[in-house]
Amino acid sequence: MVFVPLPIFSLGLKVQLEEWGFTPVEIAYSATQVIKSASDSPPSLLLMDGDAMKESDLMAIGQFLKQVQAEIPLIFFSKNPHKVLQGKQRTQWLDSYQWLPKPCHPEQLWQAVNRL
Repeated sequence: MVFVPLPIFSLGLKVQLEEWGFTPVEIAYSATQVIKSASDSPPSLLLMDGDAMKESDLMAIGQFLKQVQAEIPLIFFSKNPHKVLQGKQRTQWLDSYQWLPKPCHPEQLWQAVNRL
């Protein structure tokens, strides 16, 4: 599942993941969509743009993952990763995650996906 509130970026990620054989790839533009979709069918991977997300979205997704005790690997894209997830309360629900720079070369994404 791709949670990026920027349509061009999320569609680009969707196309790239599908070219690599990942299907289905679902796009969510809000934390509510992520939570509903993940409740129905937990994704095997969650990609999120940390720079474009509101803190309330990040916290809502984190609380959901903690409640369902889902171990969904996460990849965060960010220009400044330290700014996105500052503080222990924001990261306590992360079991497995990778940071990728923004912009990100496709090879970096491929490596990150395969490490998780």
